[in-house]
Amino acid sequence: MAVLHEPDVGKGAGCFPPPSVNPGARASGSARSGRQGARGSSLKIEQVFLNLLSNARYALGEADTAGAAPRRITVTGGEETVDGVSMVRLSFHDNGAGIPRDLLDKVANPFFSTKPRGKGTGLGLSISHGIVTDHGGRLLIESEEGVYTRVSVLLPECRAPDAAAAPGAREAPEEPVPIAAGGGT
Repeated sequence: MAVLHEPDVGKGAGCFPPPSVNPGARASGSARSGRQGARGSSLKIEQVFLNLLSNARYALGEADTAGAAPRRITVTGGEETVDGVSMVRLSFHDNGAGIPRDLLDKVANPFFSTKPRGKGTGLGLSISHGIVTDHGGRLLIESEEGVYTRVSVLLPECRAPDAAAAPGAREAPEEPVPIAAGGGT
């Protein structure tokens, strides 16, 4: 794998393993032999993931659910090649309020928010975009107002020299991870 640049991502930088799945949760994705995870700061990427989950949970509360499917956040993962670089993909999909088409190109701008005044700072997606970009990755957002939003994080993959050297390398189950709206476990 050709590394485009070694990002200066601060404390905790290096290769971090694929996330583990809590008992009772279901994961979706694929794992190649020798996969170790993504390159970068696990602390900063965790900040991105928590922000995306928080946004998705908020969107579920704003959705008109009359006659709709149960409110749900689904997290899926996989791998893909972008411009010749192996990337790890984690996508956060919710069937909440969605984002109006004319606002999609603005949602990662600093201080822009689709939330009412006092409900958000407009910094979450901007900071998340900066973190992902600093890691050599991409943040992709697709949405249809009133139907869904999917935010995908693509990060350069860290490959172990061989499968035996990859702690945590495993075959992932085939089902998505539903995260219930409205609370913890």
